[in-house]
Amino acid sequence: MKIAIIGTLMQANLEAFLAQAFEELGHQTVIFDAWKNRGNPLYHRYSASLMLGLPRLRHWYNTGYVAHVNVHARRFLEAEKPDFVIVHNGALLHPDTVRAVVQRFRIPFATYAVDDPTLGLMLPDYLPCLPCFTHVFACETSLVPKLKRLTPHRVAFLPVGAPPDVYYPITPSDSERQLFESNLGYVSSGYSGSPYGVYRALLLKNVADLGLKIFGDRHWDYIVRRVPEIAPYIHVTGFLNPERMRAFFASTGIFLGVVHPQMVTGASQRLFDASAAGAFILAEHKADIDRLFPEGEIETFRSKEEMREKAVYYVNHPKERQEIAAAARARVLAEHTWKHRARQIMEIVFG
Repeated sequence: MKIAIIGTLMQANLEAFLAQAFEELGHQTVIFDAWKNRGNPLYHRYSASLMLGLPRLRHWYNTGYVAHVNVHARRFLEAEKPDFVIVHNGALLHPDTVRAVVQRFRIPFATYAVDDPTLGLMLPDYLPCLPCFTHVFACETSLVPKLKRLTPHRVAFLPVGAPPDVYYPITPSDSERQLFESNLGYVSSGYSGSPYGVYRALLLKNVADLGLKIFGDRHWDYIVRRVPEIAPYIHVTGFLNPERMRAFFASTGIFLGVVHPQMVTGASQRLFDASAAGAFILAEHKADIDRLFPEGEIETFRSKEEMREKAVYYVNHPKERQEIAAAARARVLAEHTWKHRARQIMEIVFG
């Protein structure tokens, strides 16, 4: 079967992970990146980012940019003639584009809602498309009833997964260990100093004195202005590629799972990656974590007091950390890889 995957490829590279998983199942895949289509230098991802602070200009620009993407997306699908299309979030598509593909080719056209389309600032064109997709996959259970109200088609829970050939246990080099070694470690973008980043900083400062290191981009400099208590713990490394992330997971005693505030019940991508890499995780409690790791393979906290209490305990109990981390890795490999997710998608769409 030929599967087309459409998205706006970013650092997470979910499209590439899904493509590899489908190919491991014996399918052919083709990928359309809405940020890399050619034909007009005005509609480039960097040009688009310059418009963010100017609402009227942004909306004018976005209208043309999205129209440009849809022209190229239609040409791509016309040329490739896939048997199935799946989109990461909305991929800047118009409802007319989705409807036209479904009607012309008579094929299923699914969306994988990895972000909440009702909250995502950068997803205004996603919501009108939802009723047009033949299948909607929601990455957390709290999204399912919300999205069901917006479409007559099937909405199914489908958590993210791990690429085990990308994230696996390693022995870090001396220089990597010197950089990343810590009792508690955290990695994230600073989100331009927005509330998303400040929320995380306010929570992390609760355990900063226990041996915390925070790694991320220069946007943490803006967060430090608002939460100065975390300044000594910031390490501006920029984006960490998978190789450096493996070294980070291998060097920190406890990986702290503090997620984007939009996530209500979900287990984030990084929890699966960290588990696959053999890290011990202490994460904000989310209902889906209990569902996906039912034997407590990921330790969670429900309050800042419990966060600190468990951090203190596990800093001093490395053998327990190792046993729990090993169980989490085993769970991911058995149930939560991208190959598992690709198989679940095919079963839901094609029965």
